Amino acid sequence: MYGNIEVLDMEHTKLVILFAILAVIIVISIVAYELLPNGKPELKIATAGSLLPPFTDFNENFSSEKGVNIDYIAKGSVAIYRDILELGRKYQVIALADVSLVEDLYNKGFVVAYSKFVTNAMILAYTDKSKYASEITKDNWYEIIAKEDVKVGFSNPNMDPCGYRALAVMALASQYYGASIFESIVENNTNIRMDTYEGNITINVPEDLEVNTNKITIRDKSVDLEALLQSGELDYAFLYRSTAKDLGFKYIELPGEINLGDDKFDTNYRRVTVNLLGGKHLVKIKTIVYGIGITKYGKDSEYVKEFIKFVYSSKGIEILKTHGFRVLTPNFRAEGDMEWLGEISTRT
Repeated sequence: MYGNIEVLDMEHTKLVILFAILAVIIVISIVAYELLPNGKPELKIATAGSLLPPFTDFNENFSSEKGVNIDYIAKGSVAIYRDILELGRKYQVIALADVSLVEDLYNKGFVVAYSKFVTNAMILAYTDKSKYASEITKDNWYEIIAKEDVKVGFSNPNMDPCGYRALAVMALASQYYGASIFESIVENNTNIRMDTYEGNITINVPEDLEVNTNKITIRDKSVDLEALLQSGELDYAFLYRSTAKDLGFKYIELPGEINLGDDKFDTNYRRVTVNLLGGKHLVKIKTIVYGIGITKYGKDSEYVKEFIKFVYSSKGIEILKTHGFRVLTPNFRAEGDMEWLGEISTRT
């Protein structure tokens, strides 16, 4: 009799433990679900800082239409590239300011499909608070920013394509105008150096980037310069045209030969090579083309599929155009069974 009672007690204990475990699992599931904004599933997306405005609009529109939130991070494209390559970040979709970074991740197996996305151009942004704002023109801009009392900003070339493109613009401008622009703005104020040989330009950016005067301000990504420009702490900043338009900055349109935004001058742009991180990463300057990619972590997600379709829908394209981007016809290079991407190319 006592033996039977012991067996029953043991079985009862096991049942109690089992139900307790199930209850914990259910509670954790409910909490995890509710921790998502509005209890909706999320997409993990990383974008270039300059794409933050349109992707914010994507979030609002896509979320309301599909019931999915975008959990995104906006930072320098090189930083995102290194996040994936070195830190194992599991973004599902990436949109970077240099398609060559996306292509490299594809070649290394981290991205399973990618395409050229949008184009942009480099400009020199300023406000009414900027010194010599009433005097600067498209013909004298390089003389104005070289003045001793003028403060100039660009993003960190080791982290953001806008930064190494700003260096390329100043290097090309030095040759275009026959002036020592790169030397007076960059070399005299940082440890970045430029070499020229038979018309070709090599820019060397140390891994430990140093700024040795208060004339130059460098931030991790180009959008980090916006507040400084608006407050008057900076007089001029090298930014993308789309960023200047979004924020209502005044800006100087640079000649097509140096603004990195005109296909006709791509051969000229390609004369510039930038060695980043002390030579660990080499960038061949080209016409500005952003890239969009699906990573191996997003390949099987229906939400990723729906998001990419939304981006290339009439509404998505209109959002990009509103923010100053020119959308390129998608031509996805893909691994495996992703035929649906072909439908986007045909429809767009």
